[in-house]
Amino acid sequence: MITGNEMKLIRSIKNIKQAGLANKLGKSQQYLSKLENLNDKELPAYWSKKIIVALDYNEKDLQKIKAMLSSEK
Repeated sequence: MITGNEMKLIRSIKNIKQAGLANKLGKSQQYLSKLENLNDKELPAYWSKKIIVALDYNEKDLQKIKAMLSSEK
């Protein structure tokens, strides 16, 4: 599962706007904003999986993101 901060970072790395990701997921940009504003809280499992697929991210890349964010704390 991913957190709101991880989702923001992955989006940034992939250069995908909130609106673009929202469109891929069939949700509003405002809904994606609410998910990202969860910050360090995990997103619901259903959305974590859909977002990871939509962003074309794999588990190895996700672990790198987690390590990057934990080293910033």
